[in-house]
Amino acid sequence: MLISDVLRTKGHHVVRIHPTDSVELAVRRLAEHRIGALVVEDRWMPILSCRSSDRVDAMLARMTIARVRHLSRTTS
Repeated sequence: MLISDVLRTKGHHVVRIHPTDSVELAVRRLAEHRIGALVVEDRWMPILSCRSSDRVDAMLARMTIARVRHLSRTTS
């Protein structure tokens, strides 16, 4: 199974906030989009990413090693 297969079901939209945004705004965005996580976008923090053509099992292993719950999809 590929990441593109997962995205067909889950969708491609990612909701982002900035580190300077208030917790109130974050909670509003979570409720508004009915989601459980937001990407906190900061130009100083590298984000782990994957490609649509990557295998899900390989990315799950990468997430386990990095101890993260989410990856961002690269557009290139």
